[in-house]
Amino acid sequence: MFGKFLELMLERFEVGQSELAKRSKTKQGNISRTIRGQMGYQNPTLRLAKRYAQGFRMSLANFIDCYEYFLDHNKLPDTIRKYKKKREQKEELIWRRSRKL
Repeated sequence: MFGKFLELMLERFEVGQSELAKRSKTKQGNISRTIRGQMGYQNPTLRLAKRYAQGFRMSLANFIDCYEYFLDHNKLPDTIRKYKKKREQKEELIWRRSRKL
């Protein structure tokens, strides 16, 4: 189940596995194994869940809330869009600042 959740999060945030791996300080292969539900990668540790949350630029509490909603409804909550918008705004600000240098 967590693999499907992670796959939907990647789609919603429009982030690739390699980008999430870089942000989460983990290997892309581990993310791929998690999505496929390979033995030993079906349920992440709390430490890894925290890293994934950081990779999506959200708090661990919000990440867990989204996962619990997913378990109950088999889809991501609509409110998760606000996190995507915040991320996009932050990236836009960084890009504009870099152009001024």
